[in-house]
Amino acid sequence: METGEYIANKSKELLKTQVESFRAIHQKAGTVIAVAALFAPVFLFLVEKAKLWIRITVSLLIILLLVGIGLLLITLRAQKLRQGYDETNFEYLLNKDIDTVYNFETSYNKFSIEQNDKILKTQNRNYNIGIILTIIAVIASIGLIIIDTVINEQ
Repeated sequence: METGEYIANKSKELLKTQVESFRAIHQKAGTVIAVAALFAPVFLFLVEKAKLWIRITVSLLIILLLVGIGLLLITLRAQKLRQGYDETNFEYLLNKDIDTVYNFETSYNKFSIEQNDKILKTQNRNYNIGIILTIIAVIASIGLIIIDTVINEQ
């Protein structure tokens, strides 16, 4: 295998990995949104008769939860990833020698990888912050509900 062919194959693998990562984040975000969206009404129902400070705190935590869900929804926003060179380039490359084709493919894939990297960094940042906010809101709300239950049983 020649160097040009090797680099072209590696660039294709990198692009494939980026696309798989993009899809995986979409799936995870969708699942977390579905589960997290159930918590807000449940928490509001469970703290309906709680002490005032617990109701206020849980309400603030629900706002935090909604911000987290919002960031996860932004993660799902449709963005098109570049997937390297495609059939529109075939006619141009038809009469070129193999080294030119490999160089063209590698250059095109490199550009696509760089463009995708920007999209993936933004997507991952929104996803990670959304997950952190959601987890904090859920755990803190559960803790407050447990505290309220213990206080009311005494």
